Amino acid sequence: MNSLLTILSASFTFRCDGPMFNRAMLAGAIVSAALTLHAAPLNAEVRVGTVDMNKVLQESPSAKAKIDALDKKAKIAKAKIMKQKQELGALQEKLGEDASGTSPEAEKFRKSARELQRYVRDTDEELKTELLAVRKTLTDIALKKVSDVAKSKNLDIVLEKSEVARGPVLFAEGVTDITGSVLASMSH
Repeated sequence: MNSLLTILSASFTFRCDGPMFNRAMLAGAIVSAALTLHAAPLNAEVRVGTVDMNKVLQESPSAKAKIDALDKKAKIAKAKIMKQKQELGALQEKLGEDASGTSPEAEKFRKSARELQRYVRDTDEELKTELLAVRKTLTDIALKKVSDVAKSKNLDIVLEKSEVARGPVLFAEGVTDITGSVLASMSH
């Protein structure tokens, strides 16, 4: 604000004691000078980049490794669940009509069925939690890499350009797509 007043005082001479002094004129001059000063950066060229975050989050080596590890864990859990379901099915067949009865075998069957349901629910919840944590970690890393690449390419702004879902970029000419650079930097 001091620089604005300095510019105004250097450019204009106001007499506060004469009949020509008008507060509205002073306010208009200040607003006009402020708009002129703040409009200058708008004339500068803005360097825009785009990045396909879906591609970065799915194709980077670290993302692939973490997703593969989760897939492996899910397959192991699924195999264990299938084995337990088969064992329960065999026990149910063996019990036949007595599966809902009060025999020790029927009680064992119901207990095993409840344990399997609990295991399925807990495993599903655990895998979802891990997936969310992995996605958050990967997104944080990717955003840092986007920032680093944008700074190295002297970009002022980077917009999401997704091939899967329509992002904010509908058309862009003369912009820099940094997806490949971000993917390459995620390899390190």
